[in-house]
Amino acid sequence: MTSVLTAQAIRDRALSFGYEDCGIIPVSDLRGYADRLDERLDRFPEMRAYFGKYADLAFPDKRFPWAKSVVVCVTWYGRYRLPNNLVGRIGKLYLTDIRPEPRSTGHQAGLRFDAFLREAGLRTANGRPEGLPPPHAFVPVRWAAMKAGLGIVRKNNFLYTERGSWAWMETWLIDAEMELRLAPAAPPCPESCTLCQQACPTGALAGAYAMNAAACVTARTTKAGARADDPLCGRFGGWLYGCDACQDACPHNRGAWTEDEDFPGLAEMAEGLSPEAIAGADYAWLRGKVSTRLYYIAQDDLWKWKANALNAIRNNWSETCRPAVEQARHDGNGVVRALAEAILCERPASG
Repeated sequence: MTSVLTAQAIRDRALSFGYEDCGIIPVSDLRGYADRLDERLDRFPEMRAYFGKYADLAFPDKRFPWAKSVVVCVTWYGRYRLPNNLVGRIGKLYLTDIRPEPRSTGHQAGLRFDAFLREAGLRTANGRPEGLPPPHAFVPVRWAAMKAGLGIVRKNNFLYTERGSWAWMETWLIDAEMELRLAPAAPPCPESCTLCQQACPTGALAGAYAMNAAACVTARTTKAGARADDPLCGRFGGWLYGCDACQDACPHNRGAWTEDEDFPGLAEMAEGLSPEAIAGADYAWLRGKVSTRLYYIAQDDLWKWKANALNAIRNNWSETCRPAVEQARHDGNGVVRALAEAILCERPASG
């Protein structure tokens, strides 16, 4: 490493690119994440199938032996206008995800910041190579942001800045030993507050700071997909991809979302994207409509979109959706067919 940059110079440049704040921690500060994850997996062993591999995030220097420090930047995404037909159906974070949208200001800020670090002589890695979809982060981003003092983790397990939880975090590994920690300004959760736990539709928030991610609507919709015989799916309401229930219920997010800007391409993607349209859609339409932006459902698993849409229809039945369900009973995927059949058995046509 030949850079002469200081930690403060890095933070100053991040702020100039539009980030809300920036901190830097040693890679060794990530180690504690593995211990906390082990505790969570011991409490909720059903999480291991999907989340056990995340322990590797605490040791990014195994993959990048040159990595010495983690630069963490945070920006605010609670400023975008959201399409009415997708609110309560697709999580806000995913609607405004900067990674697959190169026209977004956050995406461009990350490219400029990465170029700045490299031009200053630093070796970097940040999980945002050319091509889509991007891989998972190299580090546990909420843990890193907390350790850098950019915010606190509240009872619903989300990181909060002073403004609330609608904060996007991005990290860079660098090959220089640096440290810059901030003092978080967000006040702690009141001991008596359980609003996030009460709002969780599946009971995945089993206690303060105790999320059973295997039962979380976000994980279930993106990793597993709805199933006809899964009673938990009856609690998903209208969610198709993600869930904002615990964040929406949090008093520290009250009035935080402002809708001051349009997010590039969001209105076009949202047009015509209803549960009934998804349930009866051609797979090629789904691939072109959603999979490049909402990529946690892989292109090989687009049936999950249909299953989730049928589940939302099942949970919020309207006769206007019957033709889409009838069409889905002939789908090429067995899970989709089973859900459609289950719905039609529960809602036989009159007359």
